[in-house]
Amino acid sequence: MSYQDDYLRDLLDGKGMLSMHAVLKDKEERQAVKADPKPVQKKFWWGKPPVHCQLCGSKLTTAFIDGRTQFGPWAIMCPICHRTSGCGFGTDCGQKYILPSMRKTQG
Repeated sequence: MSYQDDYLRDLLDGKGMLSMHAVLKDKEERQAVKADPKPVQKKFWWGKPPVHCQLCGSKLTTAFIDGRTQFGPWAIMCPICHRTSGCGFGTDCGQKYILPSMRKTQG
Protein backbone atom coordinates (compact mmCIF):
# COMPACT_ATOMS: atom_id res chain seq x y z
CA MET A 1 0.00 0.00 0.00
CA SER A 2 1.37 3.41 -0.92
CA TYR A 3 1.31 6.70 0.94
CA GLN A 4 -1.43 7.93 -1.39
CA ASP A 5 -3.59 4.86 -0.63
CA ASP A 6 -3.20 5.49 3.11
CA TYR A 7 -4.05 9.15 2.60
CA LEU A 8 -7.23 8.34 0.66
CA ARG A 9 -8.26 5.65 3.14
CA ASP A 10 -7.95 8.19 5.98
CA LEU A 11 -10.08 10.70 4.08
CA LEU A 12 -12.84 8.22 3.26
CA ASP A 13 -15.16 6.67 5.81
CA GLY A 14 -16.19 3.01 5.57
CA LYS A 15 -18.83 3.71 2.86
CA GLY A 16 -16.50 5.50 0.44
CA MET A 17 -17.75 8.94 1.49
CA LEU A 18 -15.50 11.76 2.53
CA SER A 19 -15.26 12.07 6.27
CA MET A 20 -15.78 15.72 7.28
CA HIS A 21 -13.52 15.23 10.28
CA ALA A 22 -10.70 13.93 8.04
CA VAL A 23 -11.13 16.83 5.59
CA LEU A 24 -10.97 19.44 8.38
CA LYS A 25 -7.97 17.71 9.96
CA ASP A 26 -6.15 17.66 6.60
CA LYS A 27 -6.91 21.34 6.02
CA GLU A 28 -5.57 22.28 9.47
CA GLU A 29 -2.37 20.30 8.89
CA ARG A 30 -1.76 21.97 5.51
CA GLN A 31 -2.35 25.42 7.02
CA ALA A 32 0.08 24.66 9.85
CA VAL A 33 2.76 23.76 7.32
CA LYS A 34 2.11 26.95 5.32
CA ALA A 35 2.33 29.20 8.39
CA ASP A 36 5.47 31.28 8.22
CA PRO A 37 7.68 30.93 11.26
CA LYS A 38 9.02 34.12 12.82
CA PRO A 39 12.17 35.09 10.92
CA VAL A 40 15.42 34.47 12.71
CA GLN A 41 17.24 37.70 13.42
CA LYS A 42 20.91 37.81 12.58
CA LYS A 43 22.92 38.91 15.63
CA PHE A 44 26.35 39.04 13.98
CA TRP A 45 27.83 40.24 10.69
CA TRP A 46 28.51 37.07 8.71
CA GLY A 47 30.68 38.49 5.96
CA LYS A 48 34.26 39.65 5.83
CA PRO A 49 34.82 42.65 8.14
CA PRO A 50 34.53 45.92 6.17
CA VAL A 51 37.60 48.13 6.27
CA HIS A 52 36.48 51.48 4.80
CA CYS A 53 33.32 53.59 4.68
CA GLN A 54 31.85 53.38 1.18
CA LEU A 55 30.76 57.02 1.29
CA CYS A 56 33.75 58.96 2.63
CA GLY A 57 36.50 56.34 2.44
CA SER A 58 37.58 56.69 6.09
CA LYS A 59 38.87 53.63 7.97
CA LEU A 60 36.24 51.90 10.13
CA THR A 61 37.65 51.57 13.65
CA THR A 62 34.88 51.18 16.26
CA ALA A 63 31.60 50.55 14.42
CA PHE A 64 29.95 50.47 11.00
CA ILE A 65 26.41 50.69 9.69
CA ASP A 66 25.04 48.53 6.90
CA GLY A 67 22.22 50.78 5.83
CA ARG A 68 20.17 52.54 3.21
CA THR A 69 21.23 56.02 2.25
CA GLN A 70 18.97 58.99 1.60
CA PHE A 71 19.92 58.58 -2.06
CA GLY A 72 18.41 55.07 -2.25
CA PRO A 73 21.21 52.49 -2.43
CA TRP A 74 22.63 50.74 0.61
CA ALA A 75 26.21 51.20 1.80
CA ILE A 76 28.66 50.30 4.53
CA MET A 77 28.99 53.60 6.42
CA CYS A 78 30.93 55.06 9.27
CA PRO A 79 28.76 56.53 12.08
CA ILE A 80 29.39 60.09 10.86
CA CYS A 81 28.22 59.38 7.29
CA HIS A 82 25.22 57.53 8.67
CA ARG A 83 24.22 60.62 10.67
CA THR A 84 24.42 62.81 7.59
CA SER A 85 23.33 60.43 4.81
CA GLY A 86 21.64 57.42 6.45
CA CYS A 87 17.95 56.69 6.95
CA GLY A 88 18.00 55.44 10.56
CA PHE A 89 17.90 51.93 12.02
CA GLY A 90 15.52 49.01 11.69
CA THR A 91 13.82 47.07 8.93
CA ASP A 92 14.52 48.62 5.51
CA CYS A 93 16.79 51.24 7.09
CA GLY A 94 19.98 49.86 8.59
CA GLN A 95 21.87 47.90 11.22
CA LYS A 96 24.80 48.98 13.37
CA TYR A 97 27.65 46.56 14.10
CA ILE A 98 30.48 46.96 16.61
CA LEU A 99 34.09 46.23 15.59
CA PRO A 100 35.95 43.94 16.12
CA SER A 101 33.24 41.63 17.58
CA MET A 102 30.94 42.15 14.53
CA ARG A 103 27.97 42.05 16.93
CA LYS A 104 24.76 43.83 15.89
CA THR A 105 23.76 46.54 18.36
CA GLN A 106 20.95 48.39 16.56
CA GLY A 107 18.47 47.74 13.80
